Amino acid sequence: MISLSETILSRPELGEELNMGRGEVEKGKDNYVPAFCRVACSDVSIRIVMHLDKVGRGVSRDELINLSLSGSDGILDYNLGELVRFGVISRESPYVLTKLGGEIVKNLKRVLP
Repeated sequence: MISLSETILSRPELGEELNMGRGEVEKGKDNYVPAFCRVACSDVSIRIVMHLDKVGRGVSRDELINLSLSGSDGILDYNLGELVRFGVISRESPYVLTKLGGEIVKNLKRVLP
């Protein structure tokens, strides 16, 4: 069975236009705002990035499933795929925050309780 995140991971061209697949900021383009909006619009994404920041090391998919309250692998896979596509987390397990992801978490901490 192929998960949604594996499909997105195997097609990096989905994020190539804004260079989001690699978590880099292309000269003249700012990927921060779309990536921040993607994280902020989903409680699952917020939980993922905040947990990755809290533990400070790579986290396996199984550990993230235990963290997720959704009860569905599909919801977690979708959110992981989107975070990878926007360059917020690494492409493969164990997942870690990218530099862009670290900046997003730093700003989220200012507004979240």
